[in-house]
Amino acid sequence: VALPAEPNGIPDGRVAARFDGLSFKARRPMPGLRNVSGRVSGDSRGGSLQLDSRELGFAMPWLFREPLAVAAAAATVEWARDDGGLRVSVPSLELSNADASVSAHGELQVPADDSSPILEMEAVARDVTLSVAPGYLPVGKLPEKVVSWLDRALRGGQVGEAQVVFRGATRQFPFRNDEGLFRAEFDISGGELEFDPGWPEATGLEASVRFENEGLWADVRDGRLLQVEAGPATVSIPDLRQGQLSIEGEARGELAELREFVLASTLLARLLGPGLEPAEIGSGRATADVTLSLPLRELKNTRAQVELEVTDAVLGYSFLGEPLRDINGTISIDNARVWSSGLSATLAGSP
Repeated sequence: VALPAEPNGIPDGRVAARFDGLSFKARRPMPGLRNVSGRVSGDSRGGSLQLDSRELGFAMPWLFREPLAVAAAAATVEWARDDGGLRVSVPSLELSNADASVSAHGELQVPADDSSPILEMEAVARDVTLSVAPGYLPVGKLPEKVVSWLDRALRGGQVGEAQVVFRGATRQFPFRNDEGLFRAEFDISGGELEFDPGWPEATGLEASVRFENEGLWADVRDGRLLQVEAGPATVSIPDLRQGQLSIEGEARGELAELREFVLASTLLARLLGPGLEPAEIGSGRATADVTLSLPLRELKNTRAQVELEVTDAVLGYSFLGEPLRDINGTISIDNARVWSSGLSATLAGSP
């Protein structure tokens, strides 16, 4: 290390060193780091850092609940300072742990006038295990009840590859007025989602998901609710801070399977259970068009709208003696309201 004095009296430091196992406490906006190893060279005007670390820790307590553990980290970092501020570029960054591997590159500009830093970054995450995603949530930017829902809802699934882009002033994130761009896109395979305690868990989900700025959108191609086939469906939370979740989709299957789904749903069991639970189902199919509106901050205010179409069903009730046959028609549900249009059946051969 050399610190020769410049004519203006300000030292012009130069450094060339290797380091091993260094740790730094988090000091906003700079993250805390643990067990950092590599080499550095440069002076007050610029330089470079080669990072090669194992079992590294990364902490931003104002954003993440716990420090993030990185099994292996390798990076090239270059910086340059002038009258306009500091520019830090990362031509390559490789991170990996038991949950995923990440490749990234980007540039951070820190203006000298104390205005917001500007970040441009592109990253690819591979082999992501969805059940651990809550540990990586930026909870400092999300309401507590939305975080609680995400903690419970994300039960399982795999992401082969996720593409992430960030462009804009960091203080303006999540860019509600489109001042910048944050986007993360990925496909889920074998997903498991508990979207509401009063409804059966969705399993076997095959879906495309997109986080963009303040919102989340997903197109579900396939899935199951118990033994009922589900999909296609759309899922959206236009503003994660507001936490208004909307689900629109289709479920279909044998009537006996749909009965199990109905009885496992708190709302549907209350409305349709008294008629379906004692029934002996001989045959028939049903299709349900479902629209759910779930305010994640107040799930008690959930609204469920269902159009249940029954085709060629046979239901037996002990008190009738003969089963009801040729049941066809539509049952409409809007929370506590239930009505039917054109529901028909035959009993002992008569309509």
